[in-house]
Amino acid sequence: MKKNVSFWLFALSTMILAVVWACSDDGKKGEVPPGPDPEVPDVVMKNATVYGLVKDIDGVLLSGVKVTTGTLSAITDANGAFRFESMGTVNNRTLFRFEKAGYFTVTRSGTSSEEITLEVVMHEKGNSDISTSATFEANSGRLLTVGDIPAAKVVKSDGTAYTGTVNADMLYLDPNNETFNEMMPGGDLAAVRTDNSEVQLVSWGMVEVSLTDGSGNALQLKEDGTSVMTFPIPEGMESNPPETIPLWYFNEETGMWVEEGVARLEGNVYVGEVNHFSWHNLDWPEDRVTVKGTVTNCNGPVQNIKVTVDQTYAYTNSRGEYEVYIPANTSVTVRILSEDYGLLPGVAHELPGQAGGTTVTRNLELQCPRSVTGKIVNSCGEIPVAFINCEYDHEGRTCTMMPVKTDRGGCFKLNAPNINGSVVLRFTLSTGTTFIRNVTLLTGTDITLPDIEVCEEGGGEENTMLILKEEGESVRVNFAPENIQMMWSDTVLMVVCSESDDESCLLTINGFNGNNGSYRGNITIAKGTFVLQAEGITVDVVLQTDGKYAFDVSGTGEYMEVNGSSYTEGTAQIFGKIVASLSLRIEVLRDVENWEDTQLGEDFPELFTPVDALVRFSGQTLQTTTALGYINRPLSDYTEVKSRLADAGFSIRVNEVQEEGCYAIVYQKGNTVVIVGYDPNGDEVDGWDEERFTLLIYVGTVDETTAVTDIHNSYRTLHSKIQKAIQACKQKKKKKEEAAKKQPLFEVYNSMM
Repeated sequence: MKKNVSFWLFALSTMILAVVWACSDDGKKGEVPPGPDPEVPDVVMKNATVYGLVKDIDGVLLSGVKVTTGTLSAITDANGAFRFESMGTVNNRTLFRFEKAGYFTVTRSGTSSEEITLEVVMHEKGNSDISTSATFEANSGRLLTVGDIPAAKVVKSDGTAYTGTVNADMLYLDPNNETFNEMMPGGDLAAVRTDNSEVQLVSWGMVEVSLTDGSGNALQLKEDGTSVMTFPIPEGMESNPPETIPLWYFNEETGMWVEEGVARLEGNVYVGEVNHFSWHNLDWPEDRVTVKGTVTNCNGPVQNIKVTVDQTYAYTNSRGEYEVYIPANTSVTVRILSEDYGLLPGVAHELPGQAGGTTVTRNLELQCPRSVTGKIVNSCGEIPVAFINCEYDHEGRTCTMMPVKTDRGGCFKLNAPNINGSVVLRFTLSTGTTFIRNVTLLTGTDITLPDIEVCEEGGGEENTMLILKEEGESVRVNFAPENIQMMWSDTVLMVVCSESDDESCLLTINGFNGNNGSYRGNITIAKGTFVLQAEGITVDVVLQTDGKYAFDVSGTGEYMEVNGSSYTEGTAQIFGKIVASLSLRIEVLRDVENWEDTQLGEDFPELFTPVDALVRFSGQTLQTTTALGYINRPLSDYTEVKSRLADAGFSIRVNEVQEEGCYAIVYQKGNTVVIVGYDPNGDEVDGWDEERFTLLIYVGTVDETTAVTDIHNSYRTLHSKIQKAIQACKQKKKKKEEAAKKQPLFEVYNSMM
């Protein structure tokens, strides 16, 4: 019996401490800790709904683009689309990086928000009217369109000398280019001056120069080397150009432009020196002005519509709201272009120059569009989630409208472009299946499509996790209902699934309030030597009529898989549905002043107040049971509790045990059991300034004590399985990495763990 008492002291303290920790957490879980270099900014992962499209300069959607934000990455699908349920931020600014072989890399940044829509244009490397590619020997140097690369001044990224062949790629962006704001790094032209003040820029043109060796490794200018860069004066800015304009480079770590040097007017061009190659920008700085508003049509707020404000833009959120920054003392035009609204009439509002620090509201009203409605029906299972893009041709270009998502019933409604003729609806199901439908539009007519029938076995199947790798392969993990347990601890929800020793999952939601709705969560899935971890995924929660909770999961994660003598890792989409009963509910009250609030009843003796932590346990097989935790109480209080229990008619069920100054005893009266424990050292309590629980009291029934023990043990066992699977993958990967050091031909990538 001594063993049971010891376990319960451990279990009780663990439960209380776990809940207290969860309640006192300041939203810092999931953040990346600061690196050793103080100059490298902290990257923080934040929950958000992020959706975007990537195109080339001709409007063709680009698949296979790697999109990275913080610790997450995704690959654009066949429709050029990507999505995240969380994002990386630095100083509350978002950071996204877009990479594809043969294309100039794009970094997009901006103010953090809960909903973000991105549209990115990537330009192919090579020779064009705005790009140049050249090859030369490092010792010979080379003159490009906008700058020179001095001879013998090119080095490797570590600063060592380089004497081989140099591949140089240059891209020039004229502010008059129609895709300027979709191609430039950053996106909002936010900048930092040499005195660390933040400003808003007016660009006079920007250029990127990148140098690589024959293997694609980055090269750079030698520390004492400089390059002279030449910028033409953009059309429309020729009148009274200033004698000097500051030069700026784009900081990939912070997502902001940084002042570095100056360019001087020489004839009809500006000339300046730079000491490294990256994106450089010729800009006039001004104070910042905020422009915001709401976009509406006859149906109400319009979401995912692009609002262009001269050199910057923003997409509206689900409430039709937009917000952009503009430079002070500069007149701009706030507009929605016709091509961004399906060729329906756009709108434009002139805004005169404003004083720095002001906020201006400009609401925009659009003409009512036509609509296309329909429904997806799955004859082989539950209805999968689908995203629908509308594509059409206009003046020789392929135009794509922002996609919509089906609801739980498979229904969708999207705006139709203002054309007569054929459009393409491209469907991407959560199971990975894609297909198209051709639809003929008629002026002024809404269209309702016949039901779209599919046969998808993975479409929302109960207690099934479907993982779609970026290469197209899939992993399916199924769980029996009896192997799924759910614990709700204050605002933290945890669902644990286990089918066998090598198949398990752990789903957690912070901020869970028990109501139906959409939440952000994290999930880990293990199947043998395959492990997937996803943070900030979408979890739609529904309390069913049978009292069970249904959790619809969707998002993007990173996976690692060991295959014999090798391993792979990458990005994968996850979809699934878990149905669970509430096994254990834990509620925490702090600093309970009135003893009546403990709800222990008149037959239970009154103990000490205030109660530092009061924890209530309930669940599928439990009535309400209670635990009381006291901080820094003396041994005399432990003795006093025993005395009051004895006076109230409680008898000793398990004799007192003592180990190294710790005491424990079990009392019983009728069906009520009381476990009392004292630990002079206790455990530090997060959120209570390193104070410690010394006195712990558990009040329950004989049957419920066993039930809570079983639940607690079950959680520990299932959680252990998941951790063992993760550790197994890590250990096997570590061995492969150690082997790779002895075998240079074996290429190894860094783990996402």
